[in-house]
Amino acid sequence: PAPPACHQPPPFASPKAMPRAQRLVFLDVDGVLNSTELRATDEHAISLDCGPLLDSHLLARLAGLLRRSGARLVLASNWRSDGRMKQALMEECSSAGISSALFIG
Repeated sequence: PAPPACHQPPPFASPKAMPRAQRLVFLDVDGVLNSTELRATDEHAISLDCGPLLDSHLLARLAGLLRRSGARLVLASNWRSDGRMKQALMEECSSAGISSALFIG
């Protein structure tokens, strides 16, 4: 006899039918794209109009990670709530080859 219907796997349980998981990077800018040791006079320092500095070497690493992984970015930082800082970050990311389309939210 056939097993009861309640023992049948749901149709979406097939790996082929399931959506591919999206890779995400949750980015906290402070301490990741800059550091307390970074100075405006450092050759790899990017000075933003809104005050903070970014490290071009670390930005390039992030761009490489995103390129290799196919991940998108979630800005998990207080930078997301400050329009000027967020805009400045996105502009520098764009200059480093990170499209604004990769940002979620």
